[in-house]
Amino acid sequence: MENSGASLFRAGDASGWAMSYGFLSNDKSNNWGGFGGYGVGNSVFNYWYIGQTHTTAIMYFLQNGNVGIGKINPTSKLEVNGVIKSKEVNVTTTGWADYVFEENYMLLPLLELEVYIANNGHLPNIPTEKEVLENGISLGEINVKLLEKIEEITIYMIEHQKRIVELESELRELRKTSGIK
Repeated sequence: MENSGASLFRAGDASGWAMSYGFLSNDKSNNWGGFGGYGVGNSVFNYWYIGQTHTTAIMYFLQNGNVGIGKINPTSKLEVNGVIKSKEVNVTTTGWADYVFEENYMLLPLLELEVYIANNGHLPNIPTEKEVLENGISLGEINVKLLEKIEEITIYMIEHQKRIVELESELRELRKTSGIK
C-alpha cells in the first residue's frame, strides 16, 4: 500500500470518545477503514468496531459478547442488518412434532379446521402474518409447527385412503349384489 498511511486517532466531545487505528491515503483524503473503540466519559467503554468511523462501522462488538453487523447496538449474540447467506444452518430445538402420532393427540376434524381457517385466516398453532411482521419468527419453532402440520396432513391422508378403500369395497359388493358392472 504505497500510497497509504496508518493513523492513530482519538476524538472526543460531549457525546463520547472514539479511539481508532485507521488506514488513510497519504494525503488523508480517503479513509479506507480500520478498527477502534468508543465510549462515554472517562471510564465507560461501549463497544469495539471495524469500519471507517464508530458511527458508520460495518461490525460492532459489545462488552456483553453481542456482535452487530450493520447494527450499532445488537441486542442478541449476533444481529445482522441484512441478508445472511449460508451453505448450512443448524438450529437446535427443545422438542419435535412427533406428538402428533400419539394416541391422545386431538386432531381437528377437517370440517372444524375449515371453520377455523374461515374465522381466523390461518392454520391453528401457526402465527398470523401480523405476528410474523411484528415479531419475526424463530426458525426452530416454526419448523416444529410446520412439521406438525405435515404430520397432521399425513394422518388425514391415511384416514381418507382407508375410507376410499372401504367405499370401493362397498361399491364392488353393491355391484355384485345388484348385477351392475
